[in-house]
Amino acid sequence: MSQATRVIPIALFLLVHMPAAGQTSLAFSGGMNISSMDIGDESGLVPDVQSATGVSLGLAADFPLSETLGLRLVGRYSQKGGQFTISEGGEHIDASISPAFLDIAALGRLRFPLAENRLFLALVAGPAVGVAVSCDVDFGVRIVAGPSLNISQTCDEANLDWSSVDLGLAGGAAVEVQITDRFVASSGVLYTYGLVDMDTSSAASAHHRALTLDIGLGYAFR
Repeated sequence: MSQATRVIPIALFLLVHMPAAGQTSLAFSGGMNISSMDIGDESGLVPDVQSATGVSLGLAADFPLSETLGLRLVGRYSQKGGQFTISEGGEHIDASISPAFLDIAALGRLRFPLAENRLFLALVAGPAVGVAVSCDVDFGVRIVAGPSLNISQTCDEANLDWSSVDLGLAGGAAVEVQITDRFVASSGVLYTYGLVDMDTSSAASAHHRALTLDIGLGYAFR
């Protein structure tokens, strides 16, 4: 995953070198991902795909440009992947792939007051890049009137040619509660639509789809 060593320093450089005057607030968030894969195969053998759940932990920096418009930079540890089932003849194959990413997103942000300047609606949208930090696969094969086989490996051990970088579009919404002048609590959703074909080894295509549900706590520096 040599591309990770190139993307991470660039992302950290951008975060560190934002203008100091715009550094208004930081927010920590945690929750879960409900992720899946959009699979395509020219051979027509497309597996049944089920969603998988994983952990999502993030840090966001908000830079207001006006009362309603702002920029949000997000760094997030995000577990993604999916589960697949193929039944052919007397064979039944279950498989799952569980990559974890460091996601970096630059999101435009609109924030609207809903009630007495204590309750707000925030909308975000923009590009995102994910750099894989780990990847695991599990295979289970069951044969009618035969033995069963279960294998757990890393993607490298399984010789799985899987892209280490994912580019996508992200969009979502959150409800924010102004607890004090400095502290804000939030609860929101973010959907990430992967644009990169993660399977680089065959005619099949695989694109990440992830819905993040999280809660957060922000602190404003004023």
